[in-house]
Amino acid sequence: CNGEDHSTIQLNAFYMDIDNWIEWRNVGGWKATNIQRVVSKGIELHANTHFIRGAFESDVSINYTLNQAEAIETFSTNEVVSHQLIYTPLHMANIAYVLHFNRWLFFIDGSYTGKRFANYQNAQLPDYFLTNCGTAYKFKLTNQDFKILFSANNIFNVSYENEKYYAMPGINFRASISTTLRSNN
Repeated sequence: CNGEDHSTIQLNAFYMDIDNWIEWRNVGGWKATNIQRVVSKGIELHANTHFIRGAFESDVSINYTLNQAEAIETFSTNEVVSHQLIYTPLHMANIAYVLHFNRWLFFIDGSYTGKRFANYQNAQLPDYFLTNCGTAYKFKLTNQDFKILFSANNIFNVSYENEKYYAMPGINFRASISTTLRSNN
C-alpha cells in the first residue's frame, strides 16, 4: 500500500456436500472407488503483514486450514459410517518470512501437515513439519528482467510420506533462472 506498513487478515468458511465422489485407492494397483457422499467443511485463515525499515522490506504470512472432509457411506444394513477422507489432513498450516533488499530476496518458510489416514482401517501417516529457505537475485539484461533463485528444501531432512510406503525427498536443492517475456505491442 504505497510503501506503508500494513496487515491483512482473511477468514473463510466453506461447506461442500457432494454425492458420488470418485476416490482413487492404491490397493495393489490404483482403483477408482465411488464414495456415496462426501461432506467437506472447515475454515481457512490467512494473515499477512508487510513492513518497511529503511532499505529493507519484509513480509510475514501465516495460513491455517481446518478441513473436516468426511466420507459418508450407508450399507445395506442401514449402518452409516463416517470417516475422514484418506490422505486428507484435518489440519494444515504454513508460515513464511520474506526479506527484500535492493535486488535481493531472502526467504524462509515452514509448512505443517497433520496426520492423515492411509486407508479406512485406521492406518495413519504421522504429521510432519518441513522448512525451506533460499535467496533470489533480480537483474536486467538487454532490457529483459531475469531472476536467479537458489533454495534448500526440507533443510532439517525430515522423513515423511505423502502416500503410505512412498518416501518423499530429504534435504534437496533447487536452482533456477526465470524471465517474463514481454511483447512490444
